Amino acid sequence: MPDDAVALALQVIADDPVAIRSVFAETGTPADGVTGTQRMSALFQHARQEGDHTPDALRKVLVAGAGLDEQPGAHSSDAARFAFSTITGAASIGQNMPPALQETMAKLAASYRHELLTGARIRDGAYRGSGMAAPPGFSMVPGLTPAFYLSPKDTYGFLKTFVADEQNTRMFDQAMAGLRRDVLVESARIDGEAIRGNPPKDPGFFEETAGAIGNMAGLEYAAALKVRGDMDAFDEDMRGMITDAASVVLDRVPGAEKVGEFLWEGAMFIIGEKLDAWAEGDEATSRAGRTVSEYDRWVLAQHYEVATSLWEGGFPADPPWPPALMKDGRPLPVDDLVKDSAKSEAFERWSDSTDKHGDGATFDKKADQGADAVTSGRSAVTAKGYEEQP
Repeated sequence: MPDDAVALALQVIADDPVAIRSVFAETGTPADGVTGTQRMSALFQHARQEGDHTPDALRKVLVAGAGLDEQPGAHSSDAARFAFSTITGAASIGQNMPPALQETMAKLAASYRHELLTGARIRDGAYRGSGMAAPPGFSMVPGLTPAFYLSPKDTYGFLKTFVADEQNTRMFDQAMAGLRRDVLVESARIDGEAIRGNPPKDPGFFEETAGAIGNMAGLEYAAALKVRGDMDAFDEDMRGMITDAASVVLDRVPGAEKVGEFLWEGAMFIIGEKLDAWAEGDEATSRAGRTVSEYDRWVLAQHYEVATSLWEGGFPADPPWPPALMKDGRPLPVDDLVKDSAKSEAFERWSDSTDKHGDGATFDKKADQGADAVTSGRSAVTAKGYEEQP
């Protein structure tokens, strides 16, 4: 069908979410042999091959149909079904998504952050399929309310539709940063309540949640690396943010609401350094070895942020959080710690002291395991396997 004709058909329904979902539902049913995912994939392919009219009209249809004005984690069932077909269809296009649609893909990812974080989890099956229902035996992350369940492969493929552009990527990172903090605190709260029970038993939700976050960051890093060809500019930016300890965070991240984005990107930087160290085999000659001061500061920032999430969730610590590392009744901001070696050493000594009994779910063990999990490179390695599949 000519580009103008497709664009006109889309424009007719572009302002009516109900009509959009109805049209796509009727043309994406088993009865006509075309699934919603296949329909969306065909539309994206058409938009690639034709002029500018189809992408412009399709952008409006996607925004309305997927309910991007609805609350993340609480999308209507009709909007979610449409978004599921859109995301899985887009995943098959990956980095070949038309440029005019890439910003819309980033907005879709930000709005469906619960679904992407759930889908990134490789522990519950790195090669499972996508579907509207949870896979058998799938364990949930506290605080996430996904309307559908993506596979890690589809999650990775969808990330590739928008990570070529830094602004689009940052839109998604900002959304994930807030969700990261929320689910870590909620998981810490549940584990903390359980550890105070009789008998005390740690369900380990915090570590599961941290692992999901690490999987998401790893897939995003792998997607960006694949699409951009290298991450040199990103790495240089992240080193520059933290090379001068005296000005950490303050120049780039002037408000507290931005710190989460800083930490999300920092986790990806650490994952990239780990991947290079593994690939090169000699840490002394790897990027991690050459930039140890910057790397160590990022690791400290991640460890501290994970620990403050435990504190905020009420996970017990003995001895309690030291008053010298608090201000206005809360732990000091992460940049205060990274800028001051005396404070960072005091934090490390205190955290270690909470593990004095040497066993059980101590605060220090939870913080260490959580920090390791949010910067794990496992999913980035898994993503390489997806590239080798047909």
